[in-house]
Amino acid sequence: SSTLLMIDRAISLRPAIETFLASRDFPKLHRYQLSDAEWDALSNFREILAVPHAFQQILSAKKTPCISDTIPAFEAVRSMWEKLETEMPHAKNIIRAGLNKLAEYRNQADDVDAYFIAIHMCQFVLLS
Repeated sequence: SSTLLMIDRAISLRPAIETFLASRDFPKLHRYQLSDAEWDALSNFREILAVPHAFQQILSAKKTPCISDTIPAFEAVRSMWEKLETEMPHAKNIIRAGLNKLAEYRNQADDVDAYFIAIHMCQFVLLS
């Protein structure tokens, strides 16, 4: 989330950042100016990172968070990223890396008996 928030802030402050970096008072900073393509890339990153951020916010906002909510969240993130893959073919490698990492975490959860038990115990407690 911190990377997303940093990118979001930079995009919202783009005019001020560009003015500052272009200033004649700071010629050594000119080399740090971003091109339009780099600003576009930041916008793409923001869109990609907004997906897991939204689900993390939803899960952390619950009064009684439950591990059983994580699996549907993983699946929702996967589904939304797969949709973004088709909408943003230029960012496919980045999105695919995220999907691979997500699958790795999901598989690790499947392999740990404690997670399996906790998921089903949490559902039982919430239903009772």
